[in-house]
Amino acid sequence: MTLPQIPISWTLIVTGTLSPRLSPAPSGNPARSGKLRVAERVLDSWRAAGHKALLFCQTQQMLDIFEKLARSKKSPAWSYHRMDGGTPVASRSRLIDDFNNNPDVFLFLLTTKVGVLNLYI
Repeated sequence: MTLPQIPISWTLIVTGTLSPRLSPAPSGNPARSGKLRVAERVLDSWRAAGHKALLFCQTQQMLDIFEKLARSKKSPAWSYHRMDGGTPVASRSRLIDDFNNNPDVFLFLLTTKVGVLNLYI
């Protein structure tokens, strides 16, 4: 059996959190965060090159912000999946299979606390 050709997956790990001094309720606006602007440019270039990306965040709050960024991308759109501690175990393998086999899904958003033991992406 021949496995399908899948573009190389890259991993981006975002560390740290937003400073409460910047905003009491983070808006997730990339223009207000250097980290988000750099990550957006890196992800745009990987997508343009035909790669897939795994993006790990330490907190769900930061993952929410990146999800907001992913939803805002229109031209070209970022198709993505998200897995965090709230993702039912029964649906995790379906998400992984779709990410690996669906060329339209570019980005997989994950928290580092998702329990990635025995998770093969």
